[in-house]
Amino acid sequence: MTSERSQLLVNRDQICRLYGVWSEMPEDKPRQALDPLALGAPLLPHLALLKALPDGFQYDLVGERVSELSNTFRRGATAMAQKETGNRRADLFRRMRAVAETRQPEARFDAIENPSGHRPRYFSMILPLSIGGGTARDLLVGIWPMTACGEEMPGEEVASVPQFIDDLRRERTSSPRAWFCRIAFGAESIASC
Repeated sequence: MTSERSQLLVNRDQICRLYGVWSEMPEDKPRQALDPLALGAPLLPHLALLKALPDGFQYDLVGERVSELSNTFRRGATAMAQKETGNRRADLFRRMRAVAETRQPEARFDAIENPSGHRPRYFSMILPLSIGGGTARDLLVGIWPMTACGEEMPGEEVASVPQFIDDLRRERTSSPRAWFCRIAFGAESIASC
């Protein structure tokens, strides 16, 4: 996961922006309050907006980078438990359903199974929208493809999305000089650098 973690750092500003925009929305996270201008143009290709259906989800908006992962991610398509084939796609559906039910964000490193057999790796963050009531009625999904690592790796869930975002922000604000001083002289010497 170390190489995936370093690849993720390339996208940390987008990931932090997505979470920041979501966390600054009103408490019930109404879909109408989602502002594309606040998200910014570089982030939009990595997003999918889904509407909850009684037995699944409908993709209302699918960014270009998301649709490149699998042809199942396309505007108007539906994700339903009985329709999802392959362990990885069924797992993604279960994760979306869990976020809708718990109304809590979720993030994960994983791979998706394509009909071609290719299993591209990705990092995803699923954020609930329209949460006034029992379950979220909409989901905002951010997906960032990872380059192939050469071997099949199991999925890894992020334990706490807010903590993960804080860690990414901290890594961004750490200056190269501070890291160099830590490596060269140890953490105790950082004040003297």
